[in-house]
Amino acid sequence: MNKATRTTSLRQHKLTFSKDNNSSLQVQTRSQSFKQNISISPDKKSQMSPTKQNSVYMNGQLLIRPRSKYNQLGNLSSSKLQDSQKIFLIQQAQQQQTQQQRAEQSPVLHRKQQSDKGLKHDLPKISPIKARQPIRQLQSDMNQLDLFKKEQIKQSVTRIAYTKSQAGKNEDNLTKTNQDSFISLQSFKDNMSLFGVCDGHGQDGHKCSQFIRDNLPKNIDSLLSLNPSSIPESISKSFLRTNSQLCNFEEIITTFSGSTTVISLIVDDTIYTANVGDSRSIICRQQSNGSRSAISLSNDHKPDLPQEKRRIEQKGGRVEPYIDFDGSSLGPARVWLKTEDIPGLAMSRSFGDKVAASCGVICEPEILAYKMQEGDLFMVLASDGVWEFLSNEQVIDMIYPYYAQDEGNAACVRIVKESIKLWKLNDTVIDDITVVIVFFNKQK
Repeated sequence: MNKATRTTSLRQHKLTFSKDNNSSLQVQTRSQSFKQNISISPDKKSQMSPTKQNSVYMNGQLLIRPRSKYNQLGNLSSSKLQDSQKIFLIQQAQQQQTQQQRAEQSPVLHRKQQSDKGLKHDLPKISPIKARQPIRQLQSDMNQLDLFKKEQIKQSVTRIAYTKSQAGKNEDNLTKTNQDSFISLQSFKDNMSLFGVCDGHGQDGHKCSQFIRDNLPKNIDSLLSLNPSSIPESISKSFLRTNSQLCNFEEIITTFSGSTTVISLIVDDTIYTANVGDSRSIICRQQSNGSRSAISLSNDHKPDLPQEKRRIEQKGGRVEPYIDFDGSSLGPARVWLKTEDIPGLAMSRSFGDKVAASCGVICEPEILAYKMQEGDLFMVLASDGVWEFLSNEQVIDMIYPYYAQDEGNAACVRIVKESIKLWKLNDTVIDDITVVIVFFNKQK
Protein backbone atom coordinates (compact mmCIF):
# COMPACT_ATOMS: atom_id res chain seq x y z
CA MET A 1 0.00 0.00 0.00
CA ASN A 2 1.43 3.33 -1.05
CA LYS A 3 1.04 6.00 1.55
CA ALA A 4 1.37 9.77 1.37
CA THR A 5 2.06 11.19 4.81
CA ARG A 6 1.70 14.65 6.25
CA THR A 7 2.64 15.79 9.76
CA THR A 8 1.06 18.69 11.62
CA SER A 9 0.35 19.51 15.25
CA LEU A 10 -2.78 19.24 17.36
CA ARG A 11 -2.32 20.80 20.77
CA GLN A 12 1.41 20.20 20.43
CA HIS A 13 0.89 16.49 19.59
CA LYS A 14 2.25 15.04 16.37
CA LEU A 15 -0.35 13.76 13.89
CA THR A 16 0.38 11.78 10.77
CA PHE A 17 -2.25 11.77 8.01
CA SER A 18 -2.14 8.61 5.88
CA LYS A 19 -4.00 7.92 2.64
CA ASP A 20 -4.29 4.38 1.35
CA ASN A 21 -5.48 3.02 -2.04
CA ASN A 22 -9.13 3.03 -0.88
CA SER A 23 -8.99 6.79 -0.29
CA SER A 24 -9.69 6.27 3.41
CA LEU A 25 -7.81 8.58 5.76
CA GLN A 26 -6.22 7.60 9.05
CA VAL A 27 -4.66 9.94 11.59
CA GLN A 28 -2.11 8.63 14.08
CA THR A 29 -0.69 10.60 16.96
CA ARG A 30 2.66 10.11 18.67
CA SER A 31 2.99 11.44 22.18
CA GLN A 32 3.86 10.02 25.57
CA SER A 33 0.78 11.60 27.08
CA PHE A 34 -1.71 11.12 24.23
CA LYS A 35 -2.03 8.16 21.86
CA GLN A 36 -5.17 7.52 19.87
CA ASN A 37 -6.20 6.67 16.33
CA ILE A 38 -8.51 9.23 14.78
CA SER A 39 -10.88 8.14 12.01
CA ILE A 40 -11.88 10.87 9.59
CA SER A 41 -15.29 10.49 8.08
CA PRO A 42 -15.09 9.90 4.28
CA ASP A 43 -17.81 12.46 3.67
CA LYS A 44 -15.76 15.06 5.51
CA LYS A 45 -12.42 14.45 3.81
CA SER A 46 -13.35 16.90 1.09
CA GLN A 47 -13.17 19.62 3.76
CA MET A 48 -9.51 18.85 4.39
CA SER A 49 -6.85 20.93 2.69
CA PRO A 50 -3.20 19.91 2.29
CA THR A 51 -2.21 23.26 3.85
CA LYS A 52 -5.02 24.03 6.29
CA GLN A 53 -7.12 21.46 8.11
CA ASN A 54 -9.97 23.05 10.04
CA SER A 55 -11.86 20.10 11.47
CA VAL A 56 -11.69 16.38 12.12
CA TYR A 57 -14.10 13.82 13.60
CA MET A 58 -13.03 11.86 16.66
CA ASN A 59 -15.36 9.37 18.32
CA GLY A 60 -18.26 10.72 16.30
CA GLN A 61 -17.77 14.35 17.38
CA LEU A 62 -16.66 17.28 15.30
CA LEU A 63 -13.41 18.76 16.59
CA ILE A 64 -12.04 22.17 15.70
CA ARG A 65 -8.28 22.18 15.32
CA PRO A 66 -6.81 24.83 17.62
CA ARG A 67 -5.04 27.61 15.76
CA SER A 68 -2.88 28.74 18.68
CA LYS A 69 -1.75 27.73 22.13
CA TYR A 70 -4.47 29.94 23.62
CA ASN A 71 -7.27 27.85 22.08
CA GLN A 72 -7.74 24.98 24.53
CA LEU A 73 -11.41 24.23 23.74
CA GLY A 74 -12.59 21.53 21.39
CA ASN A 75 -16.05 22.50 20.17
CA LEU A 76 -16.60 26.00 18.82
CA SER A 77 -19.40 27.37 16.72
CA SER A 78 -18.67 28.13 13.07
CA SER A 79 -19.09 31.94 13.33
CA LYS A 80 -16.84 34.54 11.74
CA LEU A 81 -15.27 35.46 15.07
CA GLN A 82 -11.59 34.72 15.57
CA ASP A 83 -10.64 31.80 17.78
CA SER A 84 -9.39 34.07 20.56
CA GLN A 85 -12.67 36.01 20.54
CA LYS A 86 -14.66 32.81 20.78
CA ILE A 87 -12.59 31.62 23.71
CA PHE A 88 -13.00 34.95 25.46
CA LEU A 89 -16.79 34.83 25.08
CA ILE A 90 -16.94 31.26 26.33
CA GLN A 91 -14.70 31.99 29.33
CA GLN A 92 -16.65 35.13 30.13
CA ALA A 93 -19.92 33.22 30.08
CA GLN A 94 -18.42 30.52 32.30
CA GLN A 95 -17.17 33.09 34.81
CA GLN A 96 -20.54 34.80 34.94
CA GLN A 97 -22.27 31.48 35.48
CA THR A 98 -19.82 30.55 38.26
CA GLN A 99 -20.27 33.91 39.99
CA GLN A 100 -24.05 33.59 39.79
CA GLN A 101 -23.92 30.13 41.35
CA ARG A 102 -21.68 31.39 44.19
CA ALA A 103 -23.94 34.36 44.78
CA GLU A 104 -26.95 32.07 45.10
CA GLN A 105 -25.08 29.80 47.51
CA SER A 106 -23.61 32.54 49.74
CA PRO A 107 -24.70 36.16 49.08
CA VAL A 108 -22.53 37.55 51.92
CA LEU A 109 -19.37 35.88 50.64
CA HIS A 110 -20.13 37.08 47.13
CA ARG A 111 -20.39 40.72 48.23
CA LYS A 112 -17.06 40.47 50.12
CA GLN A 113 -15.32 39.00 47.05
CA GLN A 114 -16.61 41.80 44.86
CA SER A 115 -15.38 44.39 47.38
CA ASP A 116 -11.97 42.72 47.61
CA LYS A 117 -11.68 42.68 43.86
CA GLY A 118 -12.24 46.41 43.60
CA LEU A 119 -9.65 47.19 46.28
CA LYS A 120 -6.99 45.05 44.65
CA HIS A 121 -7.59 46.77 41.35
CA ASP A 122 -7.05 50.22 42.86
CA LEU A 123 -3.70 49.41 44.51
CA PRO A 124 -0.74 49.91 42.11
CA LYS A 125 2.33 47.71 42.00
CA ILE A 126 1.22 45.02 44.46
CA SER A 127 2.73 41.64 43.79
CA PRO A 128 0.44 38.72 42.85
CA ILE A 129 1.38 37.00 46.11
CA LYS A 130 0.27 39.96 48.20
CA ALA A 131 -2.85 40.34 46.09
CA ARG A 132 -3.96 36.89 47.18
CA GLN A 133 -3.59 37.75 50.86
CA PRO A 134 -6.53 38.92 52.98
CA ILE A 135 -7.45 42.57 52.64
CA ARG A 136 -6.39 43.47 56.19
CA GLN A 137 -2.80 42.52 55.31
CA LEU A 138 -2.83 44.80 52.29
CA GLN A 139 -3.53 47.94 54.29
CA SER A 140 0.16 48.29 55.21
CA ASP A 141 0.99 48.51 51.52
CA MET A 142 -0.98 51.70 50.97
CA ASN A 143 2.30 53.64 51.13
CA GLN A 144 3.08 52.12 47.74
CA LEU A 145 0.76 54.76 46.35
CA ASP A 146 3.19 57.43 47.54
CA LEU A 147 6.17 55.54 46.12
CA PHE A 148 4.35 55.21 42.81
CA LYS A 149 3.72 58.97 42.69
CA LYS A 150 7.34 59.72 43.57
CA GLU A 151 8.55 57.43 40.81
CA GLN A 152 6.35 59.26 38.34
CA ILE A 153 7.77 62.59 39.50
CA LYS A 154 11.32 61.36 39.10
CA GLN A 155 10.68 60.14 35.59
CA SER A 156 9.16 63.49 34.66
CA VAL A 157 12.15 65.50 36.00
CA THR A 158 15.35 63.73 34.98
CA ARG A 159 15.53 62.66 31.36
CA ILE A 160 19.12 61.68 30.72
CA ALA A 161 22.69 62.60 31.76
CA TYR A 162 25.82 63.02 29.65
CA THR A 163 29.44 63.04 30.84
CA LYS A 164 32.92 63.74 29.53
CA SER A 165 36.31 63.89 31.26
CA GLN A 166 39.63 64.73 29.66
CA ALA A 167 43.14 64.82 31.12
CA GLY A 168 45.08 68.05 31.06
CA LYS A 169 48.67 68.78 29.98
CA ASN A 170 51.77 69.93 31.85
CA GLU A 171 54.29 72.66 30.98
CA ASP A 172 55.96 70.35 28.44
CA ASN A 173 52.62 69.85 26.65
CA LEU A 174 52.54 66.20 27.73
CA THR A 175 49.26 64.61 28.75
CA LYS A 176 49.23 63.94 32.47
CA THR A 177 47.21 61.56 34.63
CA ASN A 178 43.57 62.61 34.78
CA GLN A 179 42.82 63.30 38.44
CA ASP A 180 39.12 64.01 37.86
CA SER A 181 36.31 61.52 38.42
CA PHE A 182 32.54 61.83 38.04
CA ILE A 183 29.36 60.27 39.45
CA SER A 184 26.34 59.67 37.23
CA LEU A 185 23.62 57.52 38.82
CA GLN A 186 20.29 58.35 37.26
CA SER A 187 18.58 55.50 39.13
CA PHE A 188 20.41 55.88 42.42
CA LYS A 189 17.95 54.98 45.16
CA ASP A 190 14.14 54.73 45.12
CA ASN A 191 13.02 58.06 43.67
CA MET A 192 16.50 59.64 43.64
CA SER A 193 19.22 60.47 41.12
CA LEU A 194 22.81 61.32 42.05
CA PHE A 195 25.39 63.22 40.02
CA GLY A 196 28.78 64.57 41.01
CA VAL A 197 32.30 65.66 40.05
CA CYS A 198 35.49 64.98 42.03
CA ASP A 199 38.67 66.96 41.25
CA GLY A 200 41.79 65.39 42.76
CA HIS A 201 45.08 67.15 43.48
CA GLY A 202 48.48 66.13 44.78
CA GLN A 203 50.55 63.05 44.05
CA ASP A 204 47.69 60.63 44.79
CA GLY A 205 44.92 63.00 43.72
CA HIS A 206 43.57 60.62 41.08
CA LYS A 207 43.32 57.85 43.69
CA CYS A 208 41.50 60.19 46.07
CA SER A 209 38.89 61.20 43.50
CA GLN A 210 38.33 57.60 42.47
CA PHE A 211 37.96 56.52 46.09
CA ILE A 212 35.32 59.21 46.67
CA ARG A 213 33.53 58.27 43.44
CA ASP A 214 33.28 54.65 44.56
CA ASN A 215 32.49 55.10 48.26
CA LEU A 216 30.55 58.33 48.71
CA PRO A 217 27.39 57.04 46.94
CA LYS A 218 27.50 53.89 49.09
CA ASN A 219 27.68 55.92 52.28
CA ILE A 220 24.87 58.22 51.17
CA ASP A 221 22.71 55.20 50.37
CA SER A 222 23.46 53.58 53.72
CA LEU A 223 22.85 56.69 55.84
CA LEU A 224 19.69 57.63 53.96
CA SER A 225 18.31 54.17 54.71
CA LEU A 226 18.96 54.73 58.41
CA ASN A 227 17.59 58.29 58.47
CA PRO A 228 15.39 58.93 55.42
CA SER A 229 13.63 61.89 57.02
CA SER A 230 16.72 64.11 57.14
CA ILE A 231 18.44 64.18 53.76
CA PRO A 232 20.91 67.04 54.45
CA GLU A 233 22.07 65.43 57.70
CA SER A 234 22.60 62.07 55.98
CA ILE A 235 24.58 63.70 53.17
CA SER A 236 26.78 65.60 55.61
CA LYS A 237 27.53 62.48 57.64
CA SER A 238 28.32 60.55 54.46
CA PHE A 239 30.97 63.14 53.51
CA LEU A 240 32.60 62.87 56.95
CA ARG A 241 32.50 59.08 56.86
CA THR A 242 34.00 58.94 53.38
CA ASN A 243 36.79 61.31 54.38
CA SER A 244 37.61 59.18 57.42
CA GLN A 245 37.73 56.07 55.24
CA LEU A 246 39.96 57.83 52.72
CA CYS A 247 42.44 59.14 55.31
CA ASN A 248 42.71 55.68 56.91
CA PHE A 249 43.14 53.84 53.62
CA GLU A 250 46.78 52.72 53.62
CA GLU A 251 47.10 52.49 49.83
CA ILE A 252 46.46 56.22 49.37
CA ILE A 253 48.80 58.83 50.88
CA THR A 254 46.69 61.85 51.79
CA THR A 255 49.35 63.96 53.50
CA PHE A 256 49.39 66.43 50.60
CA SER A 257 46.78 64.78 48.37
CA GLY A 258 43.01 65.16 48.30
CA SER A 259 40.01 66.02 46.17
CA THR A 260 37.23 68.55 45.87
CA THR A 261 33.72 67.15 45.38
CA VAL A 262 30.34 68.53 44.39
CA ILE A 263 27.24 66.34 44.21
CA SER A 264 23.61 67.04 43.35
CA LEU A 265 21.04 64.60 44.74
CA ILE A 266 17.64 64.90 43.04
CA VAL A 267 14.76 63.78 45.24
CA ASP A 268 11.38 64.19 43.52
CA ASP A 269 11.52 67.84 42.41
CA THR A 270 14.11 69.02 44.97
CA ILE A 271 17.86 69.17 44.32
CA TYR A 272 20.20 68.86 47.32
CA THR A 273 23.67 70.05 46.34
CA ALA A 274 26.60 69.36 48.66
CA ASN A 275 29.94 70.95 47.90
CA VAL A 276 33.49 70.73 49.22
CA GLY A 277 35.96 72.91 47.30
CA ASP A 278 35.73 74.74 43.98
CA SER A 279 33.94 72.34 41.67
CA ARG A 280 30.51 73.74 40.86
CA SER A 281 26.89 72.88 40.04
CA ILE A 282 24.47 75.20 38.22
CA ILE A 283 21.04 74.98 36.62
CA CYS A 284 19.64 76.66 33.50
CA ARG A 285 16.19 78.23 33.77
CA GLN A 286 14.23 79.63 30.88
CA GLN A 287 11.84 82.50 31.61
CA SER A 288 8.39 82.92 30.06
CA ASN A 289 9.79 85.56 27.67
CA GLY A 290 12.38 83.09 26.36
CA SER A 291 15.42 84.52 28.16
CA ARG A 292 17.66 82.14 30.08
CA SER A 293 19.53 82.55 33.35
CA ALA A 294 22.13 80.50 35.22
CA ILE A 295 21.34 79.69 38.85
CA SER A 296 24.17 78.54 41.13
CA LEU A 297 23.40 75.40 43.14
CA SER A 298 26.71 75.59 45.06
CA ASN A 299 29.31 78.09 46.26
CA ASP A 300 33.03 77.83 45.56
CA HIS A 301 35.09 77.49 48.74
CA LYS A 302 38.01 79.89 48.33
CA PRO A 303 40.38 80.55 51.26
CA ASP A 304 39.94 84.34 51.10
CA LEU A 305 36.18 84.23 51.72
CA PRO A 306 35.62 85.95 55.09
CA GLN A 307 34.05 82.98 56.86
CA GLU A 308 36.56 80.50 55.43
CA LYS A 309 39.55 82.74 56.18
CA ARG A 310 38.40 83.29 59.77
CA ARG A 311 38.17 79.56 60.43
CA ILE A 312 41.62 78.87 58.95
CA GLU A 313 43.29 81.59 60.95
CA GLN A 314 41.61 80.40 64.15
CA LYS A 315 43.08 76.94 63.49
CA GLY A 316 46.61 78.32 63.20
CA GLY A 317 46.84 78.73 59.43
CA ARG A 318 47.30 81.74 57.18
CA VAL A 319 45.75 82.76 53.90
CA GLU A 320 47.73 84.56 51.21
CA PRO A 321 48.81 84.02 47.60
CA TYR A 322 52.14 82.57 46.59
CA ILE A 323 54.98 85.05 47.06
CA ASP A 324 57.93 84.81 44.63
CA PHE A 325 61.55 85.74 45.31
CA ASP A 326 60.88 89.36 44.45
CA GLY A 327 58.05 89.57 46.97
CA SER A 328 55.36 89.68 44.28
CA SER A 329 52.05 87.89 44.72
CA LEU A 330 51.26 85.17 42.20
CA GLY A 331 47.99 83.36 41.65
CA PRO A 332 44.99 82.96 43.95
CA ALA A 333 44.83 82.97 47.74
CA ARG A 334 46.13 79.76 49.31
CA VAL A 335 46.20 77.99 52.67
CA TRP A 336 49.57 77.78 54.45
CA LEU A 337 50.82 76.68 57.81
CA LYS A 338 51.56 79.66 60.03
CA THR A 339 55.33 79.22 59.97
CA GLU A 340 55.89 77.10 56.85
CA ASP A 341 55.11 77.52 53.16
CA ILE A 342 53.07 74.33 52.94
CA PRO A 343 50.64 73.02 51.74
CA GLY A 344 49.61 75.96 49.50
CA LEU A 345 46.08 74.66 48.91
CA ALA A 346 43.93 76.92 46.72
CA MET A 347 40.63 75.89 48.33
CA SER A 348 39.37 75.97 51.91
CA ARG A 349 37.48 72.66 51.92
CA SER A 350 38.64 69.32 50.64
CA PHE A 351 38.70 65.56 51.15
CA GLY A 352 42.03 64.20 52.42
CA ASP A 353 44.81 66.80 52.70
CA LYS A 354 45.90 65.93 56.25
CA VAL A 355 48.40 68.79 56.51
CA ALA A 356 45.86 71.33 55.29
CA ALA A 357 43.26 69.87 57.66
CA SER A 358 45.57 70.64 60.57
CA CYS A 359 45.20 74.36 59.83
CA GLY A 360 41.49 74.72 59.20
CA VAL A 361 40.68 73.01 55.86
CA ILE A 362 37.57 70.88 56.41
CA CYS A 363 35.62 68.24 54.51
CA GLU A 364 32.23 69.26 55.93
CA PRO A 365 30.03 70.09 52.90
CA GLU A 366 27.92 73.15 52.38
CA ILE A 367 24.45 71.83 51.47
CA LEU A 368 21.91 73.93 49.56
CA ALA A 369 18.37 72.80 48.67
CA TYR A 370 16.73 73.98 45.47
CA LYS A 371 13.06 73.49 44.55
CA MET A 372 12.74 72.91 40.83
CA GLN A 373 10.40 75.15 38.87
CA GLU A 374 8.78 75.14 35.47
CA GLY A 375 11.32 76.32 32.97
CA ASP A 376 14.33 74.52 34.48
CA LEU A 377 15.98 72.93 31.44
CA PHE A 378 19.24 71.29 32.45
CA MET A 379 21.88 71.06 35.18
CA VAL A 380 25.66 71.27 34.80
CA LEU A 381 28.31 69.97 37.22
CA ALA A 382 31.96 70.55 36.36
CA SER A 383 35.46 70.74 37.81
CA ASP A 384 37.31 74.04 38.01
CA GLY A 385 38.96 73.18 34.71
CA VAL A 386 35.72 74.46 33.18
CA TRP A 387 34.94 77.32 35.59
CA GLU A 388 38.46 78.83 35.57
CA PHE A 389 37.81 80.77 32.35
CA LEU A 390 34.10 80.24 31.62
CA SER A 391 31.25 81.94 33.46
CA ASN A 392 27.98 80.24 34.37
CA GLU A 393 26.13 82.23 31.70
CA GLN A 394 28.63 81.32 28.99
CA VAL A 395 28.29 77.63 29.81
CA ILE A 396 24.49 77.55 29.60
CA ASP A 397 24.51 79.60 26.40
CA MET A 398 26.84 77.07 24.82
CA ILE A 399 24.80 74.08 25.95
CA TYR A 400 21.30 75.35 25.14
CA PRO A 401 21.42 74.79 21.32
CA TYR A 402 22.42 71.18 21.97
CA TYR A 403 19.66 70.82 24.55
CA ALA A 404 17.13 72.00 21.98
CA GLN A 405 18.40 69.31 19.59
CA ASP A 406 18.75 66.68 22.34
CA GLU A 407 22.48 66.34 21.63
CA GLY A 408 23.97 66.02 25.10
CA ASN A 409 27.20 64.31 24.04
CA ALA A 410 27.93 67.08 21.56
CA ALA A 411 27.29 69.63 24.32
CA CYS A 412 29.92 67.97 26.54
CA VAL A 413 32.44 68.00 23.70
CA ARG A 414 31.78 71.70 23.08
CA ILE A 415 32.37 72.61 26.73
CA VAL A 416 35.62 70.62 26.88
CA LYS A 417 36.96 72.07 23.63
CA GLU A 418 36.15 75.64 24.64
CA SER A 419 37.79 75.13 28.04
CA ILE A 420 40.98 73.76 26.47
CA LYS A 421 41.08 76.69 24.07
CA LEU A 422 40.91 79.21 26.91
CA TRP A 423 43.55 77.37 28.97
CA LYS A 424 45.94 77.54 26.03
CA LEU A 425 45.34 81.27 25.69
CA ASN A 426 45.73 82.09 29.39
CA ASP A 427 48.20 79.61 30.90
CA THR A 428 51.17 77.35 30.18
CA VAL A 429 49.31 74.24 31.40
CA ILE A 430 45.87 72.75 30.83
CA ASP A 431 43.88 71.53 33.81
CA ASP A 432 41.86 68.32 33.83
CA ILE A 433 38.36 69.02 32.54
CA THR A 434 35.22 67.13 33.57
CA VAL A 435 31.59 67.99 32.90
CA VAL A 436 28.28 66.29 33.71
CA ILE A 437 25.18 67.62 31.93
CA VAL A 438 21.73 66.49 33.09
CA PHE A 439 18.83 67.19 30.74
CA PHE A 440 15.42 67.62 32.35
CA ASN A 441 12.19 66.83 30.57
CA LYS A 442 10.75 69.73 28.61
CA GLN A 443 7.31 69.10 30.06
CA LYS A 444 6.76 68.49 33.76
